[in-house]
Amino acid sequence: MADKLYNELLSIVESEVGDQITDSRALDDYGFSRIPGYVGTFPRTRGLEALKQLKRWQCMIINTTDAPGEHWCALYKFHKTLLFYDSFGRSFAELFARRAPRELINTEDDAEQAEVEYNCGARALAWILVCIHGGEKMAEKI
Repeated sequence: MADKLYNELLSIVESEVGDQITDSRALDDYGFSRIPGYVGTFPRTRGLEALKQLKRWQCMIINTTDAPGEHWCALYKFHKTLLFYDSFGRSFAELFARRAPRELINTEDDAEQAEVEYNCGARALAWILVCIHGGEKMAEKI
């Protein structure tokens, strides 16, 4: 059920932002106009600082590097937990080489994105929408 909702939302997002490489401007245009609590996209270093400031029901997209165009991941702050999503199924600690915040939970470690796909930005937005429309437990299963 979680994967079905995610795939439906991914189709909707991709119809707006495309299914290829997306920059922060395209992601922010979509996020700020359609996602309540969206605080923006961030390069790695600024994103690691910004996630400390996330309040309940806020979300963000973070790049795995400070250079443009590497890989987009997403975070969503629920009541007491901070969920982290990577479309390749990697953990926060694995990607950012640091201990995760105490309240952080990684989503399932299965990959939704194939190595030959470049739609990580659209996938990050779709996952945030799963958080909103499906809730915390459903979002953890993606």
